[in-house]
Amino acid sequence: MEHPHQKYLNFLLLLSIVLFFCNIAWSQNQYKDKISLLILDGDTYEGISNVHITLKQTNKGAATYSSGLASLEVVSFPVRLHLSHVSYLEKEVLIDQKPTDTLVVFLNPKTDMLDEISVTSEFNLKQKNFSIIDFEICDEAIYALGYDTDALRSYEIRIFNNQFEPLYAIALPDTIVPTGLFRDCMDCCHYLTINTANQIIRFDTIWEISYQYTLDKFHEVMDDCLFRTKNHVFFKHFRVDNFSQMFFAINTKAKTRHYFIHNEDRNRYKKLTEQLGFVTASVSDRNKEITYRKEIAYRSEVGSRFEKEFMYKPLINALVCFGDTIFHYNFISGEIEYYTENELKKIGSAKLDDRLITSIWNDKIYTDRAKNKAYLIRKRQLFEINGLNGEIIPRIKVKMAYKTLIDSGYIYYLVKVENPFGGYKTIIRETIN
Repeated sequence: MEHPHQKYLNFLLLLSIVLFFCNIAWSQNQYKDKISLLILDGDTYEGISNVHITLKQTNKGAATYSSGLASLEVVSFPVRLHLSHVSYLEKEVLIDQKPTDTLVVFLNPKTDMLDEISVTSEFNLKQKNFSIIDFEICDEAIYALGYDTDALRSYEIRIFNNQFEPLYAIALPDTIVPTGLFRDCMDCCHYLTINTANQIIRFDTIWEISYQYTLDKFHEVMDDCLFRTKNHVFFKHFRVDNFSQMFFAINTKAKTRHYFIHNEDRNRYKKLTEQLGFVTASVSDRNKEITYRKEIAYRSEVGSRFEKEFMYKPLINALVCFGDTIFHYNFISGEIEYYTENELKKIGSAKLDDRLITSIWNDKIYTDRAKNKAYLIRKRQLFEINGLNGEIIPRIKVKMAYKTLIDSGYIYYLVKVENPFGGYKTIIRETIN
């Protein structure tokens, strides 16, 4: 097993290389101010991931990380933000001037979103009086961040194997309020607070909190870092409007950078601008009763928000590594493209299933690194993507969950289990057939 300090040295090396190579790309952003937000559950005070934050004056936005944190760049104040999440009530926030600190916003959960979860459906993590905030799978272990429900939220990180057998537990100081966990592209786990990222190091059968980084610099580098292979570290990069995406690799031996995939999704961008222009004109040209115009304007606003956030959202292509081959899931061209890991040369392609090409939805790719398989979830159905012919194969129905991960042939869910005392969050696991 790799010495634990070697992972730390690798991480620092990666950090320094990326900062050196990416300064030019990042400096192209012309926005004047940055807003930092922390989005929390109004009931549990826990961070909420995948909250869509839209700047009302423009088409630009952001999404929260697993910790509930997000940052958004703006030109001037005041600004109005729209917050939406499938499991929470929508909210709008008006910011008159630049905040001096991270802005904390609470969202109220929808009461009817979660299914009733049968904890005997496959395999569940049974930990008495322990409610889980977040979990990650790193280095063949399951990391669960949670708190003791009987001890005024005494936070712990508990570590398990894939059979949910306990391996170790780390009690966090009472002064620390963690917001979530983060698995980086080096397969290391970090726990996050509002201001810091803290790396968890494994020493054989013992785990310790060893190194700390400022959160802004940590996210600046690691959010775009995808994975590491024998010769390269792979990254993604977006232009400001998010309709231009590229992938590049840094050769860790030669210390060189290679841009090798560049995607443009201008067709959707054109459709979006045309549709929004039509909606605006059709509303402003109406000269009927005021109440009627207000009704039409309301419907148009809802419709345009749907189009901006979902219907014409740019397709996010995926890059994964299975063995010695890099797989590029190119939804724009409708292909799976194959590249060599060592020279980054294209060696072939396969046509994607037509249902993936024609869909208006932005499907996220889930990868099982242990089994070398790729999946997507659509309409609560898990599909496997055949890497050789591009077909999608239905596997199992998925549960509504706060978080979903796939590893070693299993699908893991973070779910809430109700009880007479208010309920708790736990992890359940199902086999993918």
